[in-house]
Amino acid sequence: MRVLLIHGARAALPYLARMETRLDAWLQALLQRAKRNVVVVALANKLARIAWP
Repeated sequence: MRVLLIHGARAALPYLARMETRLDAWLQALLQRAKRNVVVVALANKLARIAWP
């Protein structure tokens, strides 16, 4: 499950980073502070927390 979330986050990152939402602002700020793979794992974590009630 973890691998699938990370692969999904890696695929969604370019799309989500271009949108104008709060998630986009969070991603842009994180991309400037951290390495790309760290951002991918953080996004996967955030997506898992959104999906899991």
